[in-house]
Amino acid sequence: MLPTAMSASGRDVDGRLLSLMRGAGAPGEIFVDGGRGKGHVRLVPSSSLLADPVDIPIPDDGVLRFYDARDAREPVATSTAPEGAESLVILLLPDGDPDDEVPFRCAALDSSADELKRGGIVFHNAGPFEARIKVGDDTHDVAAEASVVIPNPDEMEGHRMTSLVIEVLLDERWRRLKETSERMVEGMVVWMVAYEPKKGGRPRLGVFKQR
Repeated sequence: MLPTAMSASGRDVDGRLLSLMRGAGAPGEIFVDGGRGKGHVRLVPSSSLLADPVDIPIPDDGVLRFYDARDAREPVATSTAPEGAESLVILLLPDGDPDDEVPFRCAALDSSADELKRGGIVFHNAGPFEARIKVGDDTHDVAAEASVVIPNPDEMEGHRMTSLVIEVLLDERWRRLKETSERMVEGMVVWMVAYEPKKGGRPRLGVFKQR
């Protein structure tokens, strides 16, 4: 599993803001606390992982605080930076709850994990449901707001095809989100995010590739 609660603090890391929001409610920019007397740092959402990274300061408590305006004083979302992370992928997710004033939330994931050096799959369950991912013969159960890294095998010859199934637990039944054959390529990381576009809505799966 990727660490999600323990924190890294007191330094800057490279970060990319990856948006899973679409339409009128999607913000064109958000800000993260610059810390140590500095102003907020501007983050521009992207729908790919090709954007240049931004230096993101990690506060002493390891908690990233996000704002909807450069001069805002109260954060609208928070996420704990994983301990030891040298770079982050920050997910910009729809909040899903119509009663909340702010329509988004954030999740910070470690994109520098040792398991990713040869490539592989990162699956993050951003929904309120349980999920599971099966790659080949291996099945991984993933709790709500948790992640799992599935590295490429140590020895690969060219491009390796493997079966992939992702399911979520809804109303005590497993519902399939994706079933396919995935090409595992040396050095490529495939990010997959299961999330709820609106409260009680049909879960969706975002897929992003990074080399």
